[in-house]
Amino acid sequence: MARPRVRDLHPTFWTDEDLGGLSRDHRLLYLGTTSMADDEGRFSANPKTLKAFIFPFDDDMKPKRISEMCLDFAKAGLITLYQAGGKLYGAHPNWKEFQHPNRAYPSRIPSPEDGEPVVDIDVVLRSAHAVRTQCVGRAHASLSVTVPVPVAVADPVAVGEPTTDEVKILKTLQEIPQFRRDDAKNLDMIRRLSEAHPAVDLAAVAKSLALKIQTGAKSYKQPVSAYVTWVEIAAREGYNPKAKGPGATRQRCPVHGTELDPCQEGMWCACCNQAYPRGDLFQGGAK
Repeated sequence: MARPRVRDLHPTFWTDEDLGGLSRDHRLLYLGTTSMADDEGRFSANPKTLKAFIFPFDDDMKPKRISEMCLDFAKAGLITLYQAGGKLYGAHPNWKEFQHPNRAYPSRIPSPEDGEPVVDIDVVLRSAHAVRTQCVGRAHASLSVTVPVPVAVADPVAVGEPTTDEVKILKTLQEIPQFRRDDAKNLDMIRRLSEAHPAVDLAAVAKSLALKIQTGAKSYKQPVSAYVTWVEIAAREGYNPKAKGPGATRQRCPVHGTELDPCQEGMWCACCNQAYPRGDLFQGGAK
């Protein structure tokens, strides 16, 4: 999912007969996918991802229900559902007719033409889960042969345990005041973000956010939502703190010359304790 951007809401949305024939939850979900979509109208259609970003406070809205609504959209021709590389995606077919983003960025998501149509979301999710389980099983089997590791590591039951990198991210997030103290939910969030944005260094983003909050440079009432937003910004702008080469060039403070960090208001300078407008943040391949 791309960093949420300001989108146009055409007046015909309210009188569209295809949307009008669906429920209010349908229409809210549709608006959410419009906000989530990148500049080419594509977005992750994984039900858990949609639930996390559109209905974070609605416990009664289950991924199963979101799957059903997405299929309703597809049947009505409102979105295109497809799979590519074992992942679910959606695309707005009439995106360019209603959305005209300034400085549009190329999509990182495969196009519908490069994927396969989806008829049953659950089948795709089960297939992807089976492939991941097989890969993990083969990795564990390889480890058990080549290096002496505890039996529990190779045990398929332990597949759901956090990896070393995930533990590192969890510990960093726990250092943030008022951050949710539910490791199970946090781990699920981390994995969904990792699946949606594999190029983003989640640990580095967590460390940067923790530093901003701990030093008083930033304050958030909802640190969990703030972390998700920071990851989306990082994905949108191609930000990777550990990247090297021409793609790692970042915008600098006009006063101190220090590198700026992405934030909701633009680019944050810890020295000035203020946000600057986004400029030409990245050079070369990162843009």
